[in-house]
Amino acid sequence: MISDAPYRIGVMVLTPAKGVLAGALGAILTLLVVTLLRTISGISAIDILASFSRGIENGTNDLIIIATIYLFFGILLGLLYALCEQHGPPLALMFVGFFYGILIWVLSSVIVGTFLSESGKGILRSWPFLLACLSYGLWLALVAVFSMKRHPIAIDLPRD
Repeated sequence: MISDAPYRIGVMVLTPAKGVLAGALGAILTLLVVTLLRTISGISAIDILASFSRGIENGTNDLIIIATIYLFFGILLGLLYALCEQHGPPLALMFVGFFYGILIWVLSSVIVGTFLSESGKGILRSWPFLLACLSYGLWLALVAVFSMKRHPIAIDLPRD
């Protein structure tokens, strides 16, 4: 039995421009999540940004440069998500976003963490940063679901 999905395979959910915008807003959202959790965790958004500054004094100019780089990577990951995510059921998109957040957390801890000091590694491996990465992935998924609902595509169902 062959079952045809009611989704056009190969059609992306988000345009690259929407992926860039969603990635930028998602990067800002991660810092907001960490800021909201500061009273519980003791880790602030400044701590997250400063963890990337191995060997750099934490002056205002340095943090602005690091924040810009952080935003750039948020944009890059949003673009990557937009170029890879195809139409599908909304729940599946949410699971992909959840997985994307975990993947970002693991890769940032393993790959980026190798270049950081011990305190920087500790911050990237913390649960507030995990929640921030999960919020990033789920944010991208929500944008994709909203975009898919708002701009449905017409499909040609097979005729028997």
